[in-house]
Amino acid sequence: MVYGIIAGICMFIQWFVILILGRRSEGLSNFIKGYLVYYVHVIGYVYWMTDDRPGIMPKATEIYEKK
Repeated sequence: MVYGIIAGICMFIQWFVILILGRRSEGLSNFIKGYLVYYVHVIGYVYWMTDDRPGIMPKATEIYEKK
């Protein structure tokens, strides 16, 4: 839960960085991406869609399309 709150704050800061500088901060983007990968990793268990308990560290997951 704490990780999610910090990621939300980072998304808010990222919005201002994009607004002011016109580009994203790579560090903030990587932190937010790490949270989203972890969220995708555990969401099935949290919402009772599977009985498989997720591990502490997420598996490699792609959350966007590559061109």
